[in-house]
Amino acid sequence: MAKILLLVKHITQYLACGFLFMGVLSSPKRKRTGYWEIALLAVVQTFLTVVMGDKFPTAFLGVLVVTLGGLYHYLRGREKLAITLLISLDVYALSLYLNMALGSIIYIVITASMGEGHIFLIGICNIILFCFVTLLCVLLLYRKKTKIIGSTGFYSLSVLCGIVLACNIAVVLPNYMSKTRFEWFFSLIALVAVAVILVGAHESWCEQKRKAKLQDHIRELSSQVHHFKEYLPAVKRICDEQLQDLKTKANGSEVAKEFMPFKQGIERMYHEQMEESRKEFLRASAVVETGMVLLDAMLQDFQRRMEQENILFQVQVYTSPLELIRKGKISQSKLMELLGDSLANAIHAIIRKNNRGEETIELHMGISQESGFYEIDIYDSGIPFPENILREFGRRGLTTGGTGEGLANMLETLKKYRISLAITEYAPIEEFSKCINFCFAGDFEVAYYGERADCFELYVPKQE
Repeated sequence: MAKILLLVKHITQYLACGFLFMGVLSSPKRKRTGYWEIALLAVVQTFLTVVMGDKFPTAFLGVLVVTLGGLYHYLRGREKLAITLLISLDVYALSLYLNMALGSIIYIVITASMGEGHIFLIGICNIILFCFVTLLCVLLLYRKKTKIIGSTGFYSLSVLCGIVLACNIAVVLPNYMSKTRFEWFFSLIALVAVAVILVGAHESWCEQKRKAKLQDHIRELSSQVHHFKEYLPAVKRICDEQLQDLKTKANGSEVAKEFMPFKQGIERMYHEQMEESRKEFLRASAVVETGMVLLDAMLQDFQRRMEQENILFQVQVYTSPLELIRKGKISQSKLMELLGDSLANAIHAIIRKNNRGEETIELHMGISQESGFYEIDIYDSGIPFPENILREFGRRGLTTGGTGEGLANMLETLKKYRISLAITEYAPIEEFSKCINFCFAGDFEVAYYGERADCFELYVPKQE
């Protein structure tokens, strides 16, 4: 019974750490897999604590497994390595001493009211009270309005928690060192340290790579500024001369006649420079790297095609889609077909616009911090879906100039691989007109968000 109670105490401790960690980083808009992920991580941490509990002190094992948990959260892309490690250690230290404080209160209350000898009752009440207080803390964190990470208070708290945990380990360690071989103890510390160093080196390399790309963009911007400074003084001089000349004119029509050629020249120069800058920016677009050679080639073809159409194409890959292929979420050919059809539709939506401006298409791929699932977002500034398409969305034959098969084929793929589709349409004043979201959540659902929700209906073929 005592071992079971101790096991429950360990798992509730690590569950509390997991939920507090996510509460510091995330909003409550998190689906069930996010919670199951925390639960599975707590089970693994409890297993390691129990297995190695005979050889190492619990205080040391707790710090060790929450450090490994911090590494896991970093690899999941939730924050930088240093931040995930500090948050993990902070929440562990706070939950540890919260548990001890609540246990002392329970002990005093039960002993005062019922006398000595109620150890199991004290343990059970301690766990229940600890879960309740942790739940309240998590809810408060989910409702936070200010940024916690990166503040002076956050780092001060981290230093304090680190000192407290180190002192705790130093107190209990000598009793175990007489029973445990020194080499195993320090080997374990060395392994964890090496893992942290390797992951930190990888993070530093990625950061240097991002800085190099940023410096390239800054150099390109500097060259453009150099072009501007060559003729801007001349523009200022002619503006001053024209202004002085116009001040001597009394007739309004005469002023307008004198000013018109100057205005037309400025407009020509403005449009020429804007067009030149946009073409340079399109040519300077970053190389697409998704981790899949064929998909990269396809997206580079789209990049060249959009450059010819004067469309800015931006790709953000937060997590490689290769993970989807490895986990059997979708086949490579179907993923490329899904992206190819969606991007082609976005291009056609822009080409069909009567008045084209600075048109943009963006593709985002990665694990969402909100849902915990892999998601693909495609934003475009083209025309919205026609109303007849929305009213029977997915019906074969409905087209805006294509074959009328694209949307129907896309829905068949989504249904086969249990992928959710969300269509969001934005107001005309927004940068994008719509967004297509593919969520690999294991459920086939189709949803529409926008002002024309009353027009949207998923077409369901009649059963013959």
